[in-house]
This record gives sequence, structure tokens and C-alpha cells, in this order.
Amino acid sequence: MLTAQSSHGRRRSGAARALTAVLALATSAMWASVAGAAPEQKTYTAVVSPDPVGAGQTIPFTLTIANTTKTQQLGSVNLSAPSSFTLISAGSPTPSGTATIVGSTGGTVQLRTLAIAPGGTMTVTITAEVPCSNGSYMWAPIIAKQSNNFSGPPGNNYILTPAGSDLVTAVSGQCSLRWLTQPKDAKTSTAITNTPYDAAFPPTGGPSIQAEVRSAPYSDASTTRVSRSTDVVSLAIGANPGGLPATLTGTTSHAADNGVATFTPGPAITQPGPNYTLLATNPIMVSGESSTFDISDAVCQAPCTTTETSSGGTRARVTSDSSTGFIAVSVGVNIDVVCPSNPTPNQQAVSVLPLNVSGTSTMLIVTTFSLDILDRPASQVGSCLASAERFTEADGTLADPVTIGGDSLFIGVPPDCDNRTPVPPCDLAPIKNNQTNEITIQTLVPGTDPHKR
Repeated sequence: MLTAQSSHGRRRSGAARALTAVLALATSAMWASVAGAAPEQKTYTAVVSPDPVGAGQTIPFTLTIANTTKTQQLGSVNLSAPSSFTLISAGSPTPSGTATIVGSTGGTVQLRTLAIAPGGTMTVTITAEVPCSNGSYMWAPIIAKQSNNFSGPPGNNYILTPAGSDLVTAVSGQCSLRWLTQPKDAKTSTAITNTPYDAAFPPTGGPSIQAEVRSAPYSDASTTRVSRSTDVVSLAIGANPGGLPATLTGTTSHAADNGVATFTPGPAITQPGPNYTLLATNPIMVSGESSTFDISDAVCQAPCTTTETSSGGTRARVTSDSSTGFIAVSVGVNIDVVCPSNPTPNQQAVSVLPLNVSGTSTMLIVTTFSLDILDRPASQVGSCLASAERFTEADGTLADPVTIGGDSLFIGVPPDCDNRTPVPPCDLAPIKNNQTNEITIQTLVPGTDPHKR
């Protein structure tokens, strides 16, 4: 009995040891599995909106960061703007954190102490000015870290998940050019500024003409200056109603500074004529056309007599008794001056422009024609006046309305002047020079008429 019991007991004890061994093996395998598991991958998504945006616009972009890990917080991010975007400001991240801009054009937004919980999101507004050039622009590089102060080795960075991320901004539409400081009347081949005939009386002192770069229209049709633009703006002659070949010289191209191109000392036009315009151009922008201005051959400060200017057998000068202002005259401006009451083609046109003259002043326009270019005797030569003020013609009728060089004027043959009390407009007696075979027509006109042709 005793021996049998002892043998049975030893058999149970062996089974127990076997079971203990199996349990121990299973437990060791479980711990080995846990110890060998890969760590959780730290991932996130990033989206910049809106997209697309208009050329040259200043846009409040929204950056949204989503922490897609299960156990780790996301603490800090560095985001670089596209190289031609100009960072202006960054708001406070929501729900928490700080934002700092380092650099301007193509700068970096540094986001700190974000503490984005697993599964959480953060948004921040970044205001930037985009370029005028169309294209797709990448916000990169972007780096995210677990640390709130952007510390830690690169190997411990968060990984951007392409699915759900969008860091591309498309720029479309056209910037435009607009005149900021308009060109004014000038003498031939002298600098055009914002002051009439400025360069005719050196030194040039008037404001330089300027054109500014404007953004593509926003949704409300408004535009803004592209204040960080350094695009090159070039000038060209726009309207040239006179039609004669003219060349633009001087300062005709300049890079914008803070969105404004300044042309100093200014461009110049070689050919006299009425109602010129200038075009401000850039290959990728909508051109801007200036207001109209005149280019004159000869200019003087009243009271004065202009130097005599000539073209094609015609000479002209103007005398003004005004106490203030400028007098300008040009010959051969290629405009039609044909009086309906005496419809014979003109041989040459003389353009006279008084500016800021006295209200009671008069001007004497003295025009000398070579009889060699006329097809009629001197006795049949007279003046045909186109004026902004309606007057009574030699035949007693009112001058006819006409448009010349873009101006709404009245045209007709002025009467002869009364010898005692001449009332402008009127013609003084013509003077014939048999030695030079010329005839001189003298026309007295009101000094305040803004245009005489």
C-alpha cells in the first residue's frame, strides 16, 4: 500500500510539473510577443486653404493640422511659404499655441506649444500676398514634432500623410496696371512729368509719373495694390490722334518698388501732337492707359512770345499778354482743319494750348506760310479756327461743331478785326512778303480758350 501510494503520488507530481512547464512557456511567449511589437507611427495631415486664389491678391490662408496618432500629442510645426509668396502676419493658433513669422518672401511660420491631442486638430490664419505669375505653388517644407518647442532629433519627427493633405495653392487671373500719377502736357523731346511743361523750364521739379501694380479682382470686384511687387513696368505710346510717327525716349521702363513703378526723370515724345496717351505694360498684366496730354514744339511762360517753330513751309509763334500760365504751340500735327463755310483743304495745322492764363488775356497767333506750298494767290489765303469756345464767323453764322484729335470744338472762318476795338477771335490784316514769297496770318483769340487749332 505504502509503496503503491508513493508511486501514485510521484505520477501526480510529474503531471503538475508538466503543466507548470506548459504554463510557463505560454507566459514567456506572450511577453516575447509584447516586447517585439513595432511602436506606433506618428502621423498627421496638413491642409492650406483657400485654393485657387487670384493673382497678386492678399489672402488670409487657413492652415489645418490634424494629429492622426492614437497616443502621442503633436507639439510644434514649421511651415515654409512658397518662395514667391510674401508672409504678412499669422494669427494665434486655435485651440492653443503661438505663431511666429521668420523671414518675409518665402518665409517660415513657426508654430509652438500646440499640444494637439491624439485625434485633435489645430487651425491658424496666415496672411500672405501671392505673386502675379500664374501657377501651382507648394507650401514646403513642413516639419512637425511631438515636442512643444520643436526639439528632438529628425528621426523622431511626425510623418505627413499624403491622403488627406493639400499644401498646393493655385494662382490664376491677371494683375493689372493703373496710373497713380498721370502724365501732363510737355514740350517735344523733354521729360514728361505730372506738371505741365515742367522740363521746358529746368530744373525739372514736378512729381514723376507713376503706375501701380493691382491685383486680380476679388469676389466683390475690388482690387488692391500688390505692395510687394517688383515686376518691371514698361511704357509705350497709346493714343496718337495726330497720326505722325512718334518715338518714346527717356525713362521708358522701371521695376516696381513696393508695387509702384516711378519713371524719373520721365519719358519724352519726339513728335508734337494733341491728346497722346501712355500705356503702362507688362507681359502678364492688363495694360493701363493714362489720361490724355499734348506735346508741343515751343513753350513759354506768360507774358511771353514763344520761339518760332516750323514744319513743311509753315512757321508759327504765339504772343500772350497773360500775367500767368504757359503758352505752347506746334506746327504740323497732322489734324484736319477744314471750315465748312470755306471747304478748302488745309496746308498745315497749328496747335496752340494756353494753360492757367489770366481770364482777360488775349493771344496773337502769327502763322507764316510759304506761298510755294499753296495752290492759290495770297489774296485767297485766310485762317480757319477750331476753338473750344463757339464764335461768330466772318459770314455772320455760328461756328460749326467738330471733333478734332478727340476734342469737341467749334470750327469756322473768323471775321476781320475792327481796327479800333478788335474783339477776339478775329483776323488782323495779312502781311505778304514778296522777297521771301510768304504770307503771314495774324489771328487774335481769347487767352483762356483751352485749345486753338
